[in-house]
Parts: sequence; structure tokens; C-alpha cells
Amino acid sequence: MEKDNSTTLYFYPSKVKNVLFVVIGPIFAVGGTAMCYTAFKNEDYFMGLLGGGIAILFTISIPLFIKNIIKPIPLLVLTEKELIMNPGAKKPIPIKWEDIEDYRIRTSHIQFNTLTFIELILYDEEKYKEQMSKTNRKLNVIGTMGGKYSLFSIHLEQIKVTERDLLLYALDNITSPDFDVENVPKSKITEKMDSFTNEINQEYFMKNYLLSLIIITFSMALFYWGEKDISSPNYLITSFVLFPFAKLMFDVMIGFKLKSTIEKQSNTNKYAYQLFYIIGYFLLFLVSPFVGPIGILFFITRALHRWSKKRNNNK
Repeated sequence: MEKDNSTTLYFYPSKVKNVLFVVIGPIFAVGGTAMCYTAFKNEDYFMGLLGGGIAILFTISIPLFIKNIIKPIPLLVLTEKELIMNPGAKKPIPIKWEDIEDYRIRTSHIQFNTLTFIELILYDEEKYKEQMSKTNRKLNVIGTMGGKYSLFSIHLEQIKVTERDLLLYALDNITSPDFDVENVPKSKITEKMDSFTNEINQEYFMKNYLLSLIIITFSMALFYWGEKDISSPNYLITSFVLFPFAKLMFDVMIGFKLKSTIEKQSNTNKYAYQLFYIIGYFLLFLVSPFVGPIGILFFITRALHRWSKKRNNNK
């Protein structure tokens, strides 16, 4: 987020997510290429086309994410006079504050994920619909997963976690003479998110290493030992070490939100989710040598970000 002297706030997408995709993307691109080559060699044309499609998709996407890291485009701009949606598009949509009646926060539960939207309520929505291109309308439908939301919705997950409080505060107060960007109160939404991210501590890793020990013990009993077997000692030891970091990536993406969803379920549904966890953790253990290094990179990036933020706050 950037600001200038006229109280103009710029909200950018998270660079951390873009960097993670740039790191993960080549892995999927190479894996898709290998899958395509092996499948066509074995005359499995469906899997070959699938692998080729994955390789092409990630190969094309990587330069776009690199561009977003080097020259980021704001997702949203707030000024004292208006809110500008899609400022980087050919047809940005500036909405005057006097035309906004209110806003509401709505959530949508899609399988194991929860999407949060800030839905703008306009006095005259048709007035601004004319400014919206057909492409923007279609993207809005995709972004809200087809839900019946206002055409003028802000996907809160796209805003940096550290700037969500400021966005909610600005929506309420940016036109007020008492607006103070240096003293932003914490919202209930970010308080809930902090309760999840604060779980990543020493106890979190100790529990996951205990879980990793249980899985490796079970794996030793389940599989045969062999030099070429996936359950060979070296592979299992590597999976044991990297499993907590692989699980960290799982928890950050859907695990913490899934935990919140499970707590609201009936006992019958809880057993179903627990079965999903058991199978999912075992599969995650097997791919830990590939996913774990990405988790380590995320953990280091997160630690450096929190250290930098704490250092700036102490100045």
C-alpha cells in the first residue's frame, strides 16, 4: 500500500504470493513436461495432453507473475473523493463516495475454502454498470464463484493481510477530517486471521514432528524396505524432516480455515473430516520432499517480514 499527501491510498496484491508462485511454477512446468513426455512414450494420450496443458499453463503464467513483482499494478485506489476499482484496467471504475450507500462483508464457503467479499451497496448501481465492461462482469462472476453478489465487490483475500484493517477503516472514515492513517484500529476479521497465523510457533512444529514420527513408523510397517522403493530409509527420513514445513503450506492455504469450518460441524461430519485429514496427511508425507522446501521458503519469508515490521514499529 502507498499513500500520498492528498490521502490517496493504493492497495497492491501480495508480493509473497507472487514470489511463491514463481518458485512453485517451474516445478509444475517441468513436472507437466515430464508427465507429457512419459505419457506419450507409453501411448497414454489423455495423460500426455493433460501434462502438456499443465506445462503450457504454468510456463505462460510465470512471466506474468514476474511482471507483477517487478511492476505491480494496484488492485484498488481510495481517494478523498472516490473509490477506484480495477485502476490498472483499460476501463477503471471510479465510484464517488456520495454514491455509496453502505457496504457489507459476506463470506462464501466453497468446499474447504472460505472466500470473503466486501460488497458495495450503491444508490444507483445501473449508473456504474454502464462503465463496467463485459469482461469485468465475467471476471466478477468468476471471482465470487458464481455467487449472487453485487457487481461491485472487493475480494478481501486479494488484499494484503497487513492492509485489510486499513482498507476497512478507510471505507468508513476516509472522507472524515479525523481520518488518521497512522492509527488504524484492528477489525474482527484480521483478529480472527491473526489467531490462525499465531498458531505457527514452536508448539506447532513440535506437534507436527510428533505426527511425522507416527506416520514414518506406520510407513515402515506398511511398506517393504528396498533400494528402489519409495519407502526406502533415505526417502522416509527426508519426508520426516520436511513434513512439518509441507504441512505449513497446507495449513496456510486451507488447513486453518478448514479447522474453523470443522469446529462448526456436527459430530458425524467431524468424523468425515478427520478421515480426510488422515488420508491427506499421509499423502502429504509422501510428497514432503517436494513441498517441504517451499514451506521452508515461506517460513523464512514470513519471519523476515515480521522482523522487518517489528523493526519499523520500534523506530
